[in-house]
Amino acid sequence: MHTLLPHSPFASPPVEASRQQLVLGLPFSPITAKGALDRCVEFVESRQPHHIVTANVDFLARSESDAEARNLIFEADEVFCDGMPLVWASRWFGQGNSLPERVTGSDLVPALLKRCAAEGHSVFFLGSDEGTMSRLKTKLDEELPDLEIAGALSPPVGPIESWDNELIVKTIRTARPDVLLVAVGFPKQDRWIRQYRERVQVPLMVGVGASLDFIAGKQIRAPRWMQRTGLEWLWRMGTDPGRLVRRYGNDARMLAGALVRQLRFSILHRLPVWRGRKVDCQGMLNGARLDDQCEILRWDPTTGLVSEGKDGAAVCVFDLSGVEKPDRELLESVVDAGRRAMREGERFALFGAGRRMWAWLKAFGISEGLWPVFDSPRALTAWATGTPLPGRSLESPIRARHFDRAAREVEAGFRLTPETGTPIRIDLGGEDRLARSSAHRLSGFLKTMESLERPVSFVNLDDKGRDALEIFDLTEPAAA
Repeated sequence: MHTLLPHSPFASPPVEASRQQLVLGLPFSPITAKGALDRCVEFVESRQPHHIVTANVDFLARSESDAEARNLIFEADEVFCDGMPLVWASRWFGQGNSLPERVTGSDLVPALLKRCAAEGHSVFFLGSDEGTMSRLKTKLDEELPDLEIAGALSPPVGPIESWDNELIVKTIRTARPDVLLVAVGFPKQDRWIRQYRERVQVPLMVGVGASLDFIAGKQIRAPRWMQRTGLEWLWRMGTDPGRLVRRYGNDARMLAGALVRQLRFSILHRLPVWRGRKVDCQGMLNGARLDDQCEILRWDPTTGLVSEGKDGAAVCVFDLSGVEKPDRELLESVVDAGRRAMREGERFALFGAGRRMWAWLKAFGISEGLWPVFDSPRALTAWATGTPLPGRSLESPIRARHFDRAAREVEAGFRLTPETGTPIRIDLGGEDRLARSSAHRLSGFLKTMESLERPVSFVNLDDKGRDALEIFDLTEPAAA
């Protein structure tokens, strides 16, 4: 007979969750299973809304191709590692700071329910289907009769926009649970939590995926030895090949790409090939007209993170212009500062990263889709103050050969301060070829401007320029 908790990995001593550790581009709490359970209870007792994500390789694969999915993970209050390949990667690349163990949602949820029953905390279930939810409540009534189930809802299959979210929010607010478990799969479950967390005001909200199916007996977990050796995915694929073979194949491909990327930059980081630029970082930022409502963070290799300006300001800028050689502590400081800003509703940006620094950051998952990156004080000022970019970015055409750098500034500035009706001109005169990186950035830039309803025109476009666009399947929005 399948019991609620046939084995318990939660007997290990707790580890205090502190700075997030970046593994293949995702932030994880370096915490044991017992420490994760204690952290959940701390969140419940805080009476403030908190969001926990248990991320595995599928989360990594989705975040590689979906910026919103990556943001959901970075914005969570805690991220627990639910994948042995990610734990192994932390040991290979962690430089002595590896994740202590895997914390699976399928183990965490039953242990959390037992703890809630023992301490009198109520639980609300959202997701799965009505049949599974009925079996779940019957199972819990048998094994945990003291557990207070505040309610359960099974929304229809489909995007969360098709749900009756007002009714769901009202029901949850009326029930006033201590714990909300959402089981509709990533990223949908975590997107719902992010969108409604402030309205439902539940102290602990967790996206649990298939964990409720395991408790209800709808799905059977792999044998313990397969879980310990990281082969649980093989068991699950065998039980549901039609749905999981393609997904796990894509996950493996994404994982391999992330590992190769991480290995390449880890090797380069150990070689004496870094050519850091020694500059006057204060001098660079003096060119940016930032008011006293902006907090500036700088990295000092001897003392660590240094904060200047107003703490808790609406705008936070991490200045990388004075960094000569990056290390893991710098990377984790950037991630911690960015995640803190996202959770507190602040705007966060990186400034002054050179080409090598920017490549290094991207290798560890810090992409422009996560936080804007600026090379010039002028672009940073426009973004921080919410004013249009001055000078050539608005009035003078952008030359294609400089587009790789200029587009990053223009896109970041206009994404937050669009001015409809002001055209952006791109000068393609005399361009018989485009660098692949510039072409890809141009493609993304055009899509962003289209979503913002910003007109874009190509000037001095001749037959060679049109041929260059055709090579990369880029269309001509307008010609002047």
